[in-house]
Amino acid sequence: MAIGGTIDAATIQLASSQPATLVASGTDFGGNFEIDSSGIGAVAALTVNGAVGYFGTINAMAPNGSFTLTTNAQTGGLKEFGLLGSGQMRVANGDTLILTGNFANHSTVTVGSGGTFINNGTIAQVGAAFEVEAGGTLAGSGVFNIGLFSSLYLQTDSAPGAQSVHFTDVGGRLLLASPTNYSGTVSNFQQGDLIDLTSTIADAATYAAATGLLSVANKGTVVATVHVQGPQTGAMLVQSDGVSGTLIEAPATLTRVKYTIAGDD
Repeated sequence: MAIGGTIDAATIQLASSQPATLVASGTDFGGNFEIDSSGIGAVAALTVNGAVGYFGTINAMAPNGSFTLTTNAQTGGLKEFGLLGSGQMRVANGDTLILTGNFANHSTVTVGSGGTFINNGTIAQVGAAFEVEAGGTLAGSGVFNIGLFSSLYLQTDSAPGAQSVHFTDVGGRLLLASPTNYSGTVSNFQQGDLIDLTSTIADAATYAAATGLLSVANKGTVVATVHVQGPQTGAMLVQSDGVSGTLIEAPATLTRVKYTIAGDD
C-alpha cells in the first residue's frame, strides 16, 4: 500500500505471514498514527522514499516475525526516516526489525525481551534514547551515531553486542550495564561525551592510544575494558553516576602554542 501527504488518527495492522509492505513518499505521520506487526510469523515492511517525519508509534511484536525498514533516496538526495516528537518504536516478543538506510532518531526506541534490532544502515540520534532491555539484541553491520544529548543503553542481561558506536556531539552517553558483553568499538570519544558503566564501581580509568583500550579499575584492580578511539593516552575523568555505576569522561585537551618574537633582544 502506498501513501503520501499527512495522515493521522489511524492504525495499520500487519499480521500476515504473507509479505505486507507500506510505502511512504514525502509523508508526515501524526502522533495518533500507529503501525502494528503482531501476528505469528508476520512479515512486514515500511519503505520510505525521501524524507518522512514519523510522530506516531511502531510496534514490531510478531513472534518469529520480521519488520524491514528501508529508506531510499529521491531527487535532491533526501534519504531519511525521522522518528520525531513523542514518536515511539518498540521491538520485542520474538520479532526482528531490520534497518537499511538512514534513520534519524529524535525520540525513543526500545528493544525489549525477545526483540532484535539489526542495524545495517545508519542511526543518527539527536535528543533521543535507544534502549536495549534484558533479553533484547542490537546487532548489524551499520553505524550508530550518538549525537547531542542522546544515549544508547545496553541494559543488564541484554544480548552481547558488537555494534560500533560513534560520538558526534557533546552530551552523548553510552550506558553499558555489562561491559564484558560489549565487544564493539567506541569512536570519537571526546570531552563532553560520557561512558556510563551503570553496574560497575570504579575509581580510576586510563586510556592507551597505542592499543585503543580503555581500562577501568577499582582499588588497583581492572574491572572493565572498552575499545575506544579518540582521546589522548592518559588518565580519564572518573566519578559516580549517582546510582550504582561509574561515569567516564575524556579530559580537556591542552594545545601548546608557539610564539615567535621579532626584533632586538
